[in-house]
Amino acid sequence: MNTKSISLRQVPMLVALIASLFSACSSSRTSTLVADSYDATTDRTVLTVVPYGNISLPGQWEKTSYNDVSRQHFFSNGDSTTVAVAKQPKEKYPFHTVGQDDTQFVAAFHNWDADYWRKQGMVTTVVEDRSLDGFIVWHVAGLRANTTFLFGSKNNYAYNLSVSTRRWDDPQVKKFLLDLYAAN
Repeated sequence: MNTKSISLRQVPMLVALIASLFSACSSSRTSTLVADSYDATTDRTVLTVVPYGNISLPGQWEKTSYNDVSRQHFFSNGDSTTVAVAKQPKEKYPFHTVGQDDTQFVAAFHNWDADYWRKQGMVTTVVEDRSLDGFIVWHVAGLRANTTFLFGSKNNYAYNLSVSTRRWDDPQVKKFLLDLYAAN
């Protein structure tokens, strides 16, 4: 029988390896692969987040940043309009509860985020409450923000879509968000 022994110098490295394996297994964070590309033939920019799927934006957009806390991907177009998109499982949110339907989830999502913005001194307004259809369109305004959001829930995913713009009017922003949510 051939056996190998471990030297005392290898023990700390072995302990570190085992600890990292256990911490990786117990982490609630999901690893994702992210890519974005523009397809001129369809005039769409596609954000791919594996394993959650795609979000397809109409037109040509350039990715400008990513917020690790909200998991939002930010895009800008030629007229300086900014769109932020996030799609992830509903259970990733702290207010999610087992058995919560889409209507309850969307209401909780809106209340949770609107409360944050109000604490920052912003004014929040519901533009259209379609929580029975799985989404709410709402607006945040103040010194630090002027953004319209659509929070939605479908197929066990939460959608956080937003537009910040000085060029589009309110009906354009709302239509863009509604079309974006419906297409994804």
